[in-house]
Amino acid sequence: MQYSNIKSQNLMVGSDYPLPSDLRPPALPHPRNTWELTGSNKGLFANIIQAVTEENLVPPLLCVQAALAVGALVLQNQFTVERPNDGKALPLSQLVIGIAESGERKSKIMDDFMAPVTAYLAAQEDKHTQAWQHYAEEQIVWEGTYKRLMSRRTNAFADRLAKGGNARMSKAANSLSLEQIEQALERLKKAKPILPKRASIGILSDATPQAIPKYIKERRISSLGIITPEGEEILTNGIKHKSSILNKGYSGEATQRFRVGEGDQSYNVPITTCIFVQPDVAVKAFGSPGAKMRGTGTLARALIAFPQTTQGNRPLQPPEGHQPVPIGTSRFAFRTLPVSLLNIKATKKRYRRWISKKLYQADHHLGEKRITLKLSREAKALWHQAFNECESNLRPGGRYAEFKDHASKLPDQWLRVAAIIHSYDQEPSDEISVNTLTSAIELVNVFSTEFQRLFPIMSEERKHHLAMQKYIGDKRQQCRYLPKKVVTSNGPIRPVSRANVVLDLMCQQQEIRLVPYPRHTQQGRPTKPIVVIDLFPLQPHSQWEFDQAVQQEYRLGQL
Repeated sequence: MQYSNIKSQNLMVGSDYPLPSDLRPPALPHPRNTWELTGSNKGLFANIIQAVTEENLVPPLLCVQAALAVGALVLQNQFTVERPNDGKALPLSQLVIGIAESGERKSKIMDDFMAPVTAYLAAQEDKHTQAWQHYAEEQIVWEGTYKRLMSRRTNAFADRLAKGGNARMSKAANSLSLEQIEQALERLKKAKPILPKRASIGILSDATPQAIPKYIKERRISSLGIITPEGEEILTNGIKHKSSILNKGYSGEATQRFRVGEGDQSYNVPITTCIFVQPDVAVKAFGSPGAKMRGTGTLARALIAFPQTTQGNRPLQPPEGHQPVPIGTSRFAFRTLPVSLLNIKATKKRYRRWISKKLYQADHHLGEKRITLKLSREAKALWHQAFNECESNLRPGGRYAEFKDHASKLPDQWLRVAAIIHSYDQEPSDEISVNTLTSAIELVNVFSTEFQRLFPIMSEERKHHLAMQKYIGDKRQQCRYLPKKVVTSNGPIRPVSRANVVLDLMCQQQEIRLVPYPRHTQQGRPTKPIVVIDLFPLQPHSQWEFDQAVQQEYRLGQL
């Protein structure tokens, strides 16, 4: 991880007078889509990313995403981070979307980062299995007794109404008065079985928007993670059309929800989402005309990336005592991997201890107020500077002029990521340093660059051009020449004047050729010619196929 040089030379540490803004270097980095893991003073956050990257030879950005998501999951119900300008406490929850081809070892990455979490949760389930079985048995007995008492209470109340307020119940030996039944109900309510202890964190790999609130209520969790290396199911079963539940979980908003037949489904639980998907699934979920995730701001909140593949450069190391066999040609030579001195085994052991510690603290933090992490004085000044630079880039011609919704989420995202990195590397009682915030800004900048690369703002002319290219491409499978009237009448672009502009552009780029065919009136005078589109402009002319297109134009004119 490459740390910035913004240290004491940018701010007069110990002084009340920071350097003027025009003497400081820019706080926002230039657009870039790579994040360096090399550097000094690396902590657990960078080390575990490097360890998993080197061990599996996978894209580092996918490991960064997994580290941030798992960190947010184990921290979000214990900590918040203070926003400097208004003092609002922000949750640490994250929304992470990684896009990678099949064979990119997405499952292995997720398994490596999630292994300590799943092991801890499994141990907690085993530890309390008997208690839960006993609770289930007691609950069945309790519910049966409650129903019987309620039935008898109803009958007793009806009998009293029928016989008068001062009437007594039947003198049968086993009968109870209404007062006795109500007293029994009160005692039964006090004796209701208590839910045994369970881990405060829940994890789902697939769920519909309707099932998530029910899961939260039934499991009584205080932190939820929706984490899966194969996100096709969860992205195609309703989430993409009802992504507001992810937005609310990310923002930490309390949700008031009541449904007929379901009762009260309200909850106040932060939700961290980490989904890895293949490109075709991502296109269907985020890029198709019916997809709503971008319009609702979900993608603007997400740390999204489609990193360059490592496939083709993942050689197996030879057995001990054997030399690697060289590949015959330079074309198939593997990239030389940098030699690392990182102790991967020790790093993963340290990571497991950190996860277990945070999960244990989370289970013993239930009901307590979340701890709010704060920036140091120097970090606050840097955050304000970065905020103002980001704001200025919203102007026409600025980097974020066409990405205003995305840019508005960046200042909060810097704080969330900084708090997660800080919790990996430092004690939560310490303030978040300027170096940590700088690293967070640099890292978020990488994901911001990826967002702008994956979701470019296309002009209307470009959209029309792409639509016409697709239409013409489909027609190429059917014929060589096509009357222009067919395209202007049945094509994807309306009105005709707009379609003409697109066709002229394609003609200039030699994608098609517009061939006029002279036409005359019955009196022999020239009139408006027929225009035929040559769909293969670089191929030799075919008079027979051209005549067929002309005849098609005449037939269209007779309809």
